[in-house]
Amino acid sequence: MDITEVLRIRTEKLLDGTAKPAEYNWIKKSQENPQSKSLAIKAMCFHCYGGTKESMPDAGWRQSISTCSAPDCPLYAFRPIVQS
Repeated sequence: MDITEVLRIRTEKLLDGTAKPAEYNWIKKSQENPQSKSLAIKAMCFHCYGGTKESMPDAGWRQSISTCSAPDCPLYAFRPIVQS
């Protein structure tokens, strides 16, 4: 199965309601799984770059978190890194 077919099937499932869109709001994900330390760290970084439970930060937020320039932050060493 090629990528075109995979995307067609995914689109059909999204349109008919059998699949949910991907959720990238790390604050919501963290609240859904409050025991996850990893999601808690991601949620804090997400919030630091302007994300809220209701809205997403500016475009490029993932890369911005990856290249964060706040080494004094206690979570700096644990921030999510985007693989290029």
